[in-house]
Amino acid sequence: MIQKENLCQKRSLTLIPCKFRGIVEKLNLNVETTAFRNYYGACLKTRVIKLASPEPIVFLHELCHAVDDHLHGIQGGQIPLQEVVAEFSAAVIACLLGYRVPLGNGKEYIESYGFVNLFKAFARIERVVGFVIERTAGFEFETTSESPLCS
Repeated sequence: MIQKENLCQKRSLTLIPCKFRGIVEKLNLNVETTAFRNYYGACLKTRVIKLASPEPIVFLHELCHAVDDHLHGIQGGQIPLQEVVAEFSAAVIACLLGYRVPLGNGKEYIESYGFVNLFKAFARIERVVGFVIERTAGFEFETTSESPLCS
């Protein structure tokens, strides 16, 4: 869980981690809460991220969709390659920032879309992660592979 002092309020009552505020503003995104409707989050072409979960990994997944769209352009819907890029990028960023995320969930999610898509997506994932890391400068990242926060 994110500690309260690390959160910023951005449009409506949605709390997002301060370190991502610059990215949200650069991409001109609006982050909103929504009721659960068979999804935990959505990144819409209207520049809106809708979150039905307070979990940081859900926000990061949707933020990675927005970054992927900014860098590469994406289609609407559950496109396997786009989903793998968002999920794997979110997991990497979460681990680098020290968030506790159940990596088994990401593994299952990626498996459902196929590991072939993961291999196709590595360069794209690297660009999405790089974009986020470059814009969260000044925040400490975990650099050891033995981080106890990623399980």
